Amino acid sequence: MANYMYTLPSKLKLFSIILVVVGLIGIVYGFLTVPKTVDDVKQILSEQQAHHPNTPDKETTNFVDTARGEIGYAEKAMANAIDLSPEGHGVSTHEEHVLHQLQARPWSAALVAGFFFMMLALGVLVFYAISYVSQAGWSPVLYRVMEGITAYLLPSSIIVLLIIIFSGTHFYPWQNADLVAGDSILQGKAGYLNLPFFIIRAILYVLGWNLYRHFSRKNSLEQSVATNYDSYRKNFKLSVYFLAFFFITEAFMSIDWFMTMTPH
Repeated sequence: MANYMYTLPSKLKLFSIILVVVGLIGIVYGFLTVPKTVDDVKQILSEQQAHHPNTPDKETTNFVDTARGEIGYAEKAMANAIDLSPEGHGVSTHEEHVLHQLQARPWSAALVAGFFFMMLALGVLVFYAISYVSQAGWSPVLYRVMEGITAYLLPSSIIVLLIIIFSGTHFYPWQNADLVAGDSILQGKAGYLNLPFFIIRAILYVLGWNLYRHFSRKNSLEQSVATNYDSYRKNFKLSVYFLAFFFITEAFMSIDWFMTMTPH
C-alpha cells in the first residue's frame, strides 16, 4: 500500500510528457526565429516603426536606460550608449545591441526554465539534508518522496551547465574579449571572472550536490532493511558535510553575481 501511495497516475504522466514536448517545441521555435544579422534587425525595427510611426522606439529607449544604469560595465556601456539627439550617430551600435538582445532571449528562456526546476530539486535536497541533521521524527515518511523529486537534480544540473557553456556571451559579458579589452573594471576581475575558472567552479558545485544525492539515497535504501543504525549515521554525517558544502557553493554563486554586476 505504501508504494502505491507514491505512484503517479498514467494520465498525469502522459500530461506531463505532453507539456515537456510542447515546451521543447517552443524553445526550438524561439531559436529558429531569432534574427541572424543586423539587416534582419533593421527590417524588424522598420516594420515596428511603420506600424507605430508616432511611438518612440522602445528598444532604443530600453537600451539607453540599461546603458545609463549599468553598474558593472560603466565604461563600455556609456561608450556604446546611443545619442538620441538629432545629430546622434549611434544607430549602427543600437542595431547591433538589439540583435544581441533578441538572440539572447531564447537562451534566457531556456536558462530560466532549467534553473527554476533545478533549484526545486536542489531545494528539496537541502531540506532532505536538514531533516537528517535535525533528526526530525516526522520526516522519514517523506524520504522517498523527497528522493524521487531530487532524482531530477542530475539531469537538470547538466542541462543548466550546458546552456551556460554554449550560450557564449549572451549571459556573462565578461566572456567577450573585446568588452574586457575596453573596460578596466572587467580587467581587474579577470582573475576570477574567466570562462575556464567559471566552468571548473560550476562542475564542482554540480558534482558535490549530485554525489551527496547518490550516496544519501543509497544509504537510505540500505537503512530500510538494516538491523542497525549504521546507514543512518552515515547519512547524518553526509548531510552535515553537504550542508556545509552547499552554503559554501551558495556563497561563491553570490560572489559570481556580485562580481558580475558591480565594480571591483
